[in-house]
Amino acid sequence: MDQTFFIHLFKEYGYLLLFAWSIFKGEIGLMISGTLCSKSMVFDYQNVLLIAALGALIGDNTLFFLGRIYNAKNSKIL
Repeated sequence: MDQTFFIHLFKEYGYLLLFAWSIFKGEIGLMISGTLCSKSMVFDYQNVLLIAALGALIGDNTLFFLGRIYNAKNSKIL
């Protein structure tokens, strides 16, 4: 496998991977995306920023609401 295979993979599924990774606290994924963006190989800076911010926002809010729901149920048990 050469470098063009991985670049092709990132071009096909890179934004989807970045979004999914950002939901689960993907600082490393954001650094990799920033590196590829700076080299103008795969990503566009505005798209990386937008997708990472949306993924982090959705992930944080989802985990917050799950914590509120399950915390209320667990407080009744205790």
